[in-house]
Amino acid sequence: MKFLASAGKVISEGQMEGKNYIGEWKYYQKTNDKLLTLENYTDSGILSGERFVYYPNEQIAEKQVYKNGKLNGVSVGYSDKNVVLNELAYVDDELHGMAKYYSVIGDLIVDGQYKNGRKDGVWKYYEDGKLTEEKDFTHTPKFIKKTP
Repeated sequence: MKFLASAGKVISEGQMEGKNYIGEWKYYQKTNDKLLTLENYTDSGILSGERFVYYPNEQIAEKQVYKNGKLNGVSVGYSDKNVVLNELAYVDDELHGMAKYYSVIGDLIVDGQYKNGRKDGVWKYYEDGKLTEEKDFTHTPKFIKKTP
């Protein structure tokens, strides 16, 4: 099945069973014929497996993992130059587990953990590869150490 814009351009394509998307589905950029999103559905129409979002230059912008229609596993965001910008763990659509944020050149700038969608434990902040600050989010956020 193909869905078309009024001008006849393909917007998306894949298989359907009744009203359910099944199998691989492709969505295309508005301004060209390049891939925007690639995702997979189960035979019962539930988002499952890896999902990719792409920049217009065809570089991966985001890689996510779905299970039973919800984000589960590590989601990775990339710059249009293929530099990892973030790595975030999800459980049932909620941030839960490790979280790392990087600069546009790939330097680690923040490292911590989420628990049930909230920052938890000690979060570390870096500048130029050096630890500059730590905050404890175990109960209420508080500074542990700030390095000049």
